[in-house]
Amino acid sequence: MSDQDKMDAATTQAMIDRLMHQRLPRLLDLQKRVDGGARMSDADIDFLKSVLEEAKRNKSFFVSHPESHKIAGQVVDLYDQIMKKALENEQKGT
Repeated sequence: MSDQDKMDAATTQAMIDRLMHQRLPRLLDLQKRVDGGARMSDADIDFLKSVLEEAKRNKSFFVSHPESHKIAGQVVDLYDQIMKKALENEQKGT
């Protein structure tokens, strides 16, 4: 395994760990709350902005690693579901 392959593997593992232990639990909690009719707080909005900014920063990594496409697509879909429901909740005024 080349040094670049080792670095890619370490980067991939770090990104997966962060997703599984930090990002995903909070996204799922947020989804549960907005599905229950809650409005997002400023902290929730800031969190979603940071997730989107991180995804943009890591875009080239995801593009060059096809094995990450499925999980990246699932996270984008979850983000989209949260945003749509949060907008619906805001429009209802709940």
